Amino acid sequence: GMFTAIAIDGDTEYITYYDAAQGALKLAYGTSGNYTLEVIDTGNVGQWSSIAIENGQLHIAYHDQGNQNLKYATGTPGNFSFEILDDSDMVGADTDIFVNGTTISVVYFDGKNNNLKQASNNGGTWTTSTLAGEDGALGFHNELASYEGSLYGACYDYTNKTIWFSVVE
Repeated sequence: GMFTAIAIDGDTEYITYYDAAQGALKLAYGTSGNYTLEVIDTGNVGQWSSIAIENGQLHIAYHDQGNQNLKYATGTPGNFSFEILDDSDMVGADTDIFVNGTTISVVYFDGKNNNLKQASNNGGTWTTSTLAGEDGALGFHNELASYEGSLYGACYDYTNKTIWFSVVE
C-alpha cells in the first residue's frame, strides 16, 4: 500500500491506500490485527488519498492518475458514492480533506499550473478555486487544520523553498 491515510472513529481505524499492482484505492478498517479489506475504486486511482469521518460517514479525497482528476468518495464500507471534484488537466495530487458538519474542504495540487487549489462544498454544491501559486510552485504536502473557527492551509512552496500558510476559510 502506498499513499496511506488514517482516520479513527471510536475503536475503529480506517486506512486508505493505493494498491499499485491493482491500480485501486483500497480501505482497511477494523482494529489492530483484525482488519477487513475493501476495494473502493479502480482504474489507476487512489494516489494521495486523505480521509475524514463525520457522523459515521467516511469522506475520501484522492487522485485519479488515469484521468488526472481529483475524485471524492463518501459513504460507509460497502456503500460508497463517487464524484469528480475537478477534471482540469493534471489535478488532484497531494490531497488533504477537512470536514466540519456540512462543510467539506479539499486542498490539492494543480500540476499543470503549479498552484494550490481548493474544492469546497457547503450544503451540496462543489466549487473550486486557486488558493496560491502565482509567486511559486505551491501545493506540495498539503495540510488543513481548524483553529478557533477558521480553517488554515499549509503546504511546501517548492520554488521559494519555504512553507506557505494562510487562512483558507
